[in-house]
Amino acid sequence: MAIKQSEPLQEKIITPENLKKHWNTFAQNLKNCGKINEYVIIHKDVILKDGHIVVLHLDNLVQLDQLNSFKAELLQYLREQLQNNRIMIEPVLSEQKEEKKLYTDSDKFAYLAELNPLLIEMKNRLSLDM
Repeated sequence: MAIKQSEPLQEKIITPENLKKHWNTFAQNLKNCGKINEYVIIHKDVILKDGHIVVLHLDNLVQLDQLNSFKAELLQYLREQLQNNRIMIEPVLSEQKEEKKLYTDSDKFAYLAELNPLLIEMKNRLSLDM
């Protein structure tokens, strides 16, 4: 029974400039292949942490799911191009601030009254209905 030898561990030092070059090349290849959703996900600035961890900020869970669908291909490409088998991608979800939509007149008035409490006094003095 033959034992398959694994590839030698490559640990060439990764520079942020070299990472950015190959990251953008991969992104451009996605765009050229018509994979626009994947392109949008990785067409962002990335941060190199601890010399081998690529931090990628994502907007939502849908982007995380889509990243996971082609993450292996991206990692293989980066490992080959950067000659470093330790490279990893760490997705980070950016916190989204939820804004309440103002639909009714009373919602709009309440919001404006929070910004300027004198509106309530003016409404009462003028006997306005809301």
